[in-house]
Amino acid sequence: MASPVSGRVLDEKGQPMPGVTVLEKGTTNGVTTDADGRYTLTVGDNATLTFSFVGYLSQDVPVSGRSEVNVALGVDAKLLNDVVVVGYLVQNRQDVTGSVASVSAQEVRRAPVASVGEAIQGRMPGVQVTNSGQPGQAPNINIRGLGTIASGSGPLYVIDGLWVQSQGGQRDFNPADVESVQVLKDAASLAPYGASGANGVIIITTKKGKSGATAINFNVTGGVQNLVRRLDLMNASQWAAINNQAYDNAGLPRQPFAANLPAGVDTDWQEEFFKQGSIQDYNLGFSGGGPNSTFNVTGGYFNQKGTVRGPEFERYSVRVNTGFNRGRFRFGENAMLSRTNQTRLNVIPFYGSPFYNVVQMLPVIPVYDPTTPGGFGIGNGNASTFGLNPIASQELLNDTGTSNRLQGNVYGEVSIFDFLRYRLNLATEFHAFHDQQKRQYGIWRQNDITQLSNFGENQGTEFFGMAEHTLTFDKSFGNHNVTVVGGYSQQRFQQDFTRGVNFGYGNGPTYFWELSAGTTTPQAIGSSYVWGKQSFFGQATYDYDQRYLLTAAFRRDGSSRFEVDNRWGNFGAASVGWRVSKEAFFEGITGVSDLKLRASYGRLGNDLLSGDFGGSYLSQGYINTNANYVLGGAIQNGAIQTNYASRGIRWESRNTTNVGFDIGFLENRLTLSADYYVSKTIDALINPPLPSVLGNAGPNPFRNIGKLENKGVEAVLGYNDDRHTFRYGATANVTTLKNTVLDLGTTGLEGAGAPNFFTGGPAKLPAPRWGMRWARSFSTSSTVSIRPGRPTFRPDWLRATCATRI
Repeated sequence: MASPVSGRVLDEKGQPMPGVTVLEKGTTNGVTTDADGRYTLTVGDNATLTFSFVGYLSQDVPVSGRSEVNVALGVDAKLLNDVVVVGYLVQNRQDVTGSVASVSAQEVRRAPVASVGEAIQGRMPGVQVTNSGQPGQAPNINIRGLGTIASGSGPLYVIDGLWVQSQGGQRDFNPADVESVQVLKDAASLAPYGASGANGVIIITTKKGKSGATAINFNVTGGVQNLVRRLDLMNASQWAAINNQAYDNAGLPRQPFAANLPAGVDTDWQEEFFKQGSIQDYNLGFSGGGPNSTFNVTGGYFNQKGTVRGPEFERYSVRVNTGFNRGRFRFGENAMLSRTNQTRLNVIPFYGSPFYNVVQMLPVIPVYDPTTPGGFGIGNGNASTFGLNPIASQELLNDTGTSNRLQGNVYGEVSIFDFLRYRLNLATEFHAFHDQQKRQYGIWRQNDITQLSNFGENQGTEFFGMAEHTLTFDKSFGNHNVTVVGGYSQQRFQQDFTRGVNFGYGNGPTYFWELSAGTTTPQAIGSSYVWGKQSFFGQATYDYDQRYLLTAAFRRDGSSRFEVDNRWGNFGAASVGWRVSKEAFFEGITGVSDLKLRASYGRLGNDLLSGDFGGSYLSQGYINTNANYVLGGAIQNGAIQTNYASRGIRWESRNTTNVGFDIGFLENRLTLSADYYVSKTIDALINPPLPSVLGNAGPNPFRNIGKLENKGVEAVLGYNDDRHTFRYGATANVTTLKNTVLDLGTTGLEGAGAPNFFTGGPAKLPAPRWGMRWARSFSTSSTVSIRPGRPTFRPDWLRATCATRI
């Protein structure tokens, strides 16, 4: 006899839990709890109810004739660590069919680092992190190699729903705020991001408050940094001996400088340039909440001094994350405000890096010399060098930057039905920057021309805004579980920039650095540009009894960076998974606790165009409005187009195939995941150089003519054990990568269809095709070699373009 039963489901803090699955065990009869954690279900006699929710321990509760059954679910810490964000969905890792790597907050905070990129370096297969070591310089990150040549190759960062593609956004973010980091690598997981997902996506979730008493956390980290080893270079007497021997062997008289060393001069340039660096990191946080609200407020200060003279970086940051819920409504915000100050390493154009100058400078040249303009040692006719005094380059020039950045989002969500909810996400990033370059009077190299002291100043703002509307359907039909997300998105970016320069600030030692304080007329330039994007997207997952898994995603993007006819692109992917360990025939295998096979295929895109104004106006030619002509014996003002427009360019497309497996042993204490992938960019944007005889005086036009292929194998092996009072674990990963440039199109006069002005016929020397190979590597390191291939010709597009534009 059937009878109704109702009740309420609470979490470990006594708060209501919406969306909990309540199932009559052994049947397909079930419901989910409402926004207040309540449910009503009609069940048979002697029924047992199963309560389950992702991240919590499931419970089986006999009804035993009762009409009301209330339960409290406890947190399953192991499952919570395995919850990942994929696109617009949150999934349990065991249900993920794509290639996703994760790093927890504990792993991010194991070492004092300035950015999230440094925190994940070497921890994930297929993720290559290259760090210059300069304080305040965000590392370059490539996921599964380079899939483009002339466009942006960095990944997209998604911080609590905000899209960030700038390295500055990564640099100004405080790693102490991280709750988890997920790196999406294959088409199945990247397709929801469409044209922004070709280079991979790094999803950062920040810490949120939890209901309960207010918790206070304070963390202090400090340390020093030094070079591991230095080069074994000659001192002054050793240099003099070698110099004298060279002149003796040549039968020439010895140099006076080497024969009679200057008193007291024996410069160790490495000792003068390199120094001990330091790191300080302070973080203070408050978190807590009540029945209907939570909060997390953190403040941080980070300071890093480099291991060479000059560079320094400091960051102040404040984050406020709050959440509120009332019945069927949820809303909240995540916001970060940061200020950074950076002193950059000076690399003087045409003179090379100061690291080279340290080796080039002679030990018989003093660091300081009061007889030279500016007071730095530069050598003389007896001790000649092409090197530049590296101390002078850091002290005569001061290059600093200040950045103020706001990142955040505001969201609202309403549960229309228990299985259907709408969400609005409004996110923004505002960046105001101020850079200064102060060049004091003096010279830093032998035979150099003394330059006037000068001052340059850059100021500008960058604004990015996005609005996303999503509708999510999430329902179970017995053993069938379906989740579908559909949405619409708009994005807009604008940059405004001004620069001023002036000269003649005197010979020091006191300078007044203001643009109006120079003795010449200030020079000023400025620019402004915008781009926008519209998108329609969808994502769906289906599983049957958590055995057979299917995921699909589609996104249609329209970008203002392209001409109207090529503005829209379609991107999508699908993946399947089979949890073999859930099959009945697998029950007798005790050594293997979990086994999942998965495969995916999809098409991604890239619209990160390079060039002036962020690549926003490549389809338009540059017009010089100050071109003078002599007509009728008089000078007339005119205008001329100085470069060819990149007409007809479109999105880069990247097709990716991925197959892999996940296997667990010893109740998943020992795990192994492996992937094999092949991705091919079939229409990479290339800008072959055009000769100036064709009238091109500006940037070379782009065409979708390149082809690249990336393929490799990734594997990660981990062991983790929890002995209640003692936890331990170890992880190792291996990556192989073969990054091949298949085609670069054609460059040179032959490709342009231009005549050979010496012979009167067409040019006969085509440009070679080059193949680039990235050798196999372990972890995130790799080596590169380049070899020429056979020539290829592609003259049609270039000849047609030039003929119509001249």
